[in-house]
Amino acid sequence: KKGGAAAAKGGGAADPGQPDARALVLRYVALLRARTALQLDPDAAEARLEAVHQALLAGCPQYAEGCAMPLPPPPSDMTPEALAIDAGAVVAQWLPQSPANTHLVFLCLVRAGDARPVLRRRVLVRTAIADLGDRLAALRYAVAEKAPRTAGGGPSSALSPSLAGMALSEADAQAFSELVAEAEELLAPDAPRRPSDAARGGDAGADPAAPMPVPSAAGDSLVLLEAIFNADLGAMAVNADVAAWLAALFDAEADLQ
Repeated sequence: KKGGAAAAKGGGAADPGQPDARALVLRYVALLRARTALQLDPDAAEARLEAVHQALLAGCPQYAEGCAMPLPPPPSDMTPEALAIDAGAVVAQWLPQSPANTHLVFLCLVRAGDARPVLRRRVLVRTAIADLGDRLAALRYAVAEKAPRTAGGGPSSALSPSLAGMALSEADAQAFSELVAEAEELLAPDAPRRPSDAARGGDAGADPAAPMPVPSAAGDSLVLLEAIFNADLGAMAVNADVAAWLAALFDAEADLQ
């Protein structure tokens, strides 16, 4: 008797392998909200939304009869092409993660020259990012110590104009080049060839007429690279050399969706 009442009330036991209507609705709402954010792959996002919409039509009579409406067109201003960023712009953001998470999600939007903007996503090891960021900060501090002093008498800030365009010494440039190579290994570990090898002379088979870009050994490039690998801040700046380097890295390896 008790079991019959339960069956009458609940309509029978749910299939554990199928999502219930509530879960589908929550997923649908989440996908609708995600439309207002920048999309790595808008077509795939729309396909997921349409799949949940069709599942609700088929499996939830209340939705099919009273709530279903044709999907509105997706926003046209949340694609890389639609964002009006300047030539040479670099926008880097680290998505918030639990401190217990061993990996971080990195989003980077770049526009190399007049090319279309490119948005890429990477999932990177937290400790590796922190280590690289710390060493970039240490090098930036060492360079700032050699820069002209501010009116207050202390070393120039990392954001001080005195570092913009400041050429690094030979030793600092070598240290910067090594950190750039480590950044490449993090951002494009499976690329068949480091995009900057030709510029460094490390690939004898590369076309010397078309060397791949590397960030210039200058104070502003160092400051931007440090900001990019600061998972607490991220970066937004215009730097043609860094933008061209990042675009080449991203072109060298398929994106991680």
